Amino acid sequence: FYFHDNPLGNLYSSNAYTFVDNNLYLATNDGFVSIQTNSISESNIHSDVYVTSVSLGNITQYSCNEPMTFDYSRQELTIHFSNLHHVNTNKCRYQYRLDGIDNEWSSPSDEHTASYKGLPPGEYTFYVRSVHGCKYCDTETYCLLVIKRPWWSTWPAMVGCLLLLSVLGLFFVYLWKRHHRISMSRHSLAV
Repeated sequence: FYFHDNPLGNLYSSNAYTFVDNNLYLATNDGFVSIQTNSISESNIHSDVYVTSVSLGNITQYSCNEPMTFDYSRQELTIHFSNLHHVNTNKCRYQYRLDGIDNEWSSPSDEHTASYKGLPPGEYTFYVRSVHGCKYCDTETYCLLVIKRPWWSTWPAMVGCLLLLSVLGLFFVYLWKRHHRISMSRHSLAV
């Protein structure tokens, strides 16, 4: 074919076709193409869904090959995914779930994103699958996500806070004893 791998792109004329006995004949620059229409069926090919990016606030990561780690934030976590199967894309829907948050798969949707607000720190596994018509894809794609604890809830911060409180407590005890000693010495001088 000269212009396209698809015979329809090489039509000599848009009126150069005929339909005879369940066969469609198309005239092209190189001759004609015969298509047996009774052997055409809906594609049963399912391709995997890919997580294309994960964003939390203004941080975006693109590789799901290893766990994606994000600092603690109360902002929205957005996961973008796509299916590279381009046949019957209008029939392709997606379902997803986030372990620990979602108890069931989401309703099938043609949206390519999933969003979660205010996730607590922890480790999560995001699953996504495609649904073609009424058929579920056998394979699920997953992505491991880690949201770190805020700095103030880490053990170094807690130990530092305890040390600071201890030092402040000792300082106030010292001031109280000093004040008590001074007032006792003033009281003994007055007597």
